[in-house]
Amino acid sequence: MQLEQMWCGASKTDYDFIVHSSDSSLPLWGGVYMLCSQTESGWQVHYIGESDDFSSALNPLSSKGWLYASSQGATHVHIYLQCNLLKRKRVVRDLVTSLHPTFENRQRGHGVQIEQVA
Repeated sequence: MQLEQMWCGASKTDYDFIVHSSDSSLPLWGGVYMLCSQTESGWQVHYIGESDDFSSALNPLSSKGWLYASSQGATHVHIYLQCNLLKRKRVVRDLVTSLHPTFENRQRGHGVQIEQVA
């Protein structure tokens, strides 16, 4: 059974993410991903990004977001499948605005920064 997590964006749109452990093999599909750690009170979101290929975008050796998130204790990847680039960017913006991931906060105070990883 796969674990799912619903996340709500600033627009009040709900997004249903599939939760993977950090050592899981990820699909070659595209979509939105969040790098998270589990806490006693729920999930802590460290980074939100988008890619047309999860498996290459989340390479621990080359992903700036993954390097930061893992240093902060990220243990899971939440993925939302979405093939359309413009829709992916919209979802990322919506979630970053709502969730204030620690990476974006560290980079720009509490501003929105959308990182695209090829």
